[in-house]
Amino acid sequence: MRFCLTVGLVGLTGCSAPLDAIVLRPAFDAPYSPEEFGVTVERVNLPLEEGQVRLWHFATPNSKALIVVAPGSDANKSRYAAYAPIFIERGYELVLMDYRGFGEGIDDGPPTLVKASQDVVAALEYATRRHEHVYGYGVSLGAALLAHAATQVEVDGVILEATLVLDDLVPLWLDQRNLDFVPFVAIGDLFVDVQSPAALDVARWVPRIEAPKLFLHGPADDVTPIAGAREVYAAAAGRKEFVEVPGGHGRFIQEDADAWMDLVDQWVEGEITGVRGLRPGSPADVGRAER
Repeated sequence: MRFCLTVGLVGLTGCSAPLDAIVLRPAFDAPYSPEEFGVTVERVNLPLEEGQVRLWHFATPNSKALIVVAPGSDANKSRYAAYAPIFIERGYELVLMDYRGFGEGIDDGPPTLVKASQDVVAALEYATRRHEHVYGYGVSLGAALLAHAATQVEVDGVILEATLVLDDLVPLWLDQRNLDFVPFVAIGDLFVDVQSPAALDVARWVPRIEAPKLFLHGPADDVTPIAGAREVYAAAAGRKEFVEVPGGHGRFIQEDADAWMDLVDQWVEGEITGVRGLRPGSPADVGRAER
């Protein structure tokens, strides 16, 4: 997607692929299998009208919550398998998913943004049948899809990291690079607006999420500028926290899994117990918050 935007914004450079093909970059490889990490996994297939959503469910007795991961546009569930032991050690169950057309879902036809939004809803519905306390964790595209899904399925909270704000991506991205010429912005906006499904309108869905929200975003993110995430945060209603985190785009957990887990564990436990607020010394600087 960055190539198309950088070199010429759709028609100016011959980048005429549909939005699905530009945003979604299916990851088929599986560098990790859950068995490598010595944790028990249940493989779950959720049938839909077209194909099925494939999950790995890492369960543990007496868990305090279940966290569903909605990955980015170039990841399958294998990318996060290495972190399953950390979740289990902290008392969490974990559900990892493939969008149809990704990973083990390669035979379910080409991926689309509409199908991906349906997949996240299906994963959350499954999780609520399996646990009393369910939290969603979405990264980049997954954060936008999770925002929509959390208005369709009642969950206990959502964690939105490196949120993809598709409607604002073109002007924000160009502005950061001093390329905000009116023709470029207009062409890019038109291309996105015409093809973007309603489920990706994160600014529309976030204000409707009744569950508590934790926003994670890095100032060094060069894919989804932090300014867009702050606008989405400002539009959110109810209890919310905004935390600036280290690392590149959606890479906090990959670069420091223990720090990510410390932060999320504090926040989730606070929501479960009612003793809210991130403690001083958290692994990131806490921005303004409303409760």
